[in-house]
Amino acid sequence: YCAFTVLYFRVWKGAGLCTHILEGHSDGVTSVSVFNPEGVETVTVATASKDRTLRLWKINPEEATDHPARVRAYKILRGHKSSVQSVAAQTNGEMVCSGSWDCTINLWRINDTNAENDFVSKKRKVEGQVEDSQLEGEAFTTLVGHSQCVSSVIWPQRESIYSASWDHSIRKWDVENGKNVSDIVSQQITTIFFSIIEIVCYWSLEFVVKLSCDIILVGALLC
Repeated sequence: YCAFTVLYFRVWKGAGLCTHILEGHSDGVTSVSVFNPEGVETVTVATASKDRTLRLWKINPEEATDHPARVRAYKILRGHKSSVQSVAAQTNGEMVCSGSWDCTINLWRINDTNAENDFVSKKRKVEGQVEDSQLEGEAFTTLVGHSQCVSSVIWPQRESIYSASWDHSIRKWDVENGKNVSDIVSQQITTIFFSIIEIVCYWSLEFVVKLSCDIILVGALLC
């Protein structure tokens, strides 16, 4: 899967075979999260964009096609007031969170049926043809605390979200009550990621990857 400053992105299989083209954003795609919700055969893709929206797409990785299939998002998530820089899915694939230049983190449901905070967009004409309506969703929770762009988010545990910001902090959030429960402050933190061995890692402008088994621990390992 790849995403750059383009209005669409492509899904690739082995041997450089492009299987799907996902189109719809009106500005550059900044972040992608790929996951399988429980009990669903298709893969769900969440994209974040400079157009201030997120979009949700469904693809079938096993779909056989002679040409790349063009896919339209089944749901558009609106609510951020500025560019959306990062997106991450909850471990069970029921929700996604997003970080933005508006300094907030929004939480969204990924369901493809009408639910609270969802509505169906009006049909619109594209090149003389009427498109099917799309679901549009609003954030059901907003996490506030960072003072600058939220450049990266991860959701490694069902109950906890971690975020990194250009305000030089990493914060741990309690999903249930929306509160910031702990943080790490460094002069040059820029991003954060999570490994399969459950170690939280963050990248700084010092070109050092710092590791912590719990984000609460300020004394992180250096490598």
